[in-house]
Amino acid sequence: SALDLLRQRRPGTNEEEIRRQNGKLKAELEELSKMDRSRAQLAKEVTALKSELAAKNAEGATNQRSNFSEQRAAIKEFTERVQADLEKANRSLSTRAAMAEEQIKEVNSYMAQSTLAYQKEIMRLRSIIQATAPDRLRTPPAAGGGGGGGGGGGVERPSKSGGNPRNSSPAVDA
Repeated sequence: SALDLLRQRRPGTNEEEIRRQNGKLKAELEELSKMDRSRAQLAKEVTALKSELAAKNAEGATNQRSNFSEQRAAIKEFTERVQADLEKANRSLSTRAAMAEEQIKEVNSYMAQSTLAYQKEIMRLRSIIQATAPDRLRTPPAAGGGGGGGGGGGVERPSKSGGNPRNSSPAVDA
């Protein structure tokens, strides 16, 4: 066949050169086509990765907002709990202070009443002693009597030359 003859001929002719170049071009074209498919595939992968990255960024922002909200809620809960505890302690201390103040008032009142009652009793007993044994009311000078004020500690007595009747009742050092 003619084709076989052509094939057996040496490649040096124009037609065979063209065929060889045509084969090379077809091979290159096929390879370029594969590259185009690879490029298209890579472009699709890049697009998919970009959209995935954008989704993750959006999710990350949402997570950050969510984490911030959770932290804020936790801080709010903590401060409310601590504030409630402090207010409870404050109420307790206020109650204790009010009770202590009331006890102090009662003790002061009791002390004032007791002191007055004891002073009256001392005055009554002194007047009895004055009436029955006046010499027993004299306090020896060495004893000093009385408490702390540096006074003589004894009862003031009227002078024997008819003193003031006001001074005739026993007096108490205050």
